[in-house]
Amino acid sequence: MHPAEILSRGHSKALAMQVVKWVGNDAERFAELVKIFLGKEVRLSQRAAMSVMWCADRNPELIKPWIGKFVERLGKAGNHSAIDRNIVRILQFMDIPEKYEGKLADKCFCFLQAADTPIAVRAFAMTVVFNIVKKYPEMAHELEVVLREWLPNASAGEANRAGKILVQIEKLRHKHIKDR
Repeated sequence: MHPAEILSRGHSKALAMQVVKWVGNDAERFAELVKIFLGKEVRLSQRAAMSVMWCADRNPELIKPWIGKFVERLGKAGNHSAIDRNIVRILQFMDIPEKYEGKLADKCFCFLQAADTPIAVRAFAMTVVFNIVKKYPEMAHELEVVLREWLPNASAGEANRAGKILVQIEKLRHKHIKDR
């Protein structure tokens, strides 16, 4: 059964797992799922998000050809929060090609600075930006400033993740100075 048919029956873990099982390790089937995920039908797109995430967890190789499309879709007006949340969640575990790093960092910085960003999106965006900062330590100060700026208003989870990243930024800074 096609994933659109499965997902049109409702929104549940069981249905999402049926889709994941249907995809397996098949790149063509995953492409069909991604088309639903990135499609214009909001409800199906939202429902496909969980399946895309679990497929990515099981087989990260399936994501690589889609990184550019995911970065492009991230933060678009009209996105359901499930779209942004699952994209940044997936991308925090990926090696991002250099050609997408700048745009991805910009979008994640926007998530970090926007007051209405959902907690999970913000937390995953922190990790995505920090992963990029590890490649470009000169960006560390910018991330540190943004994290410290909103830290007083952060949820417990956000504050925890931000605190861990701030410690890592300090370690990165010391390593960078030492390597000079």
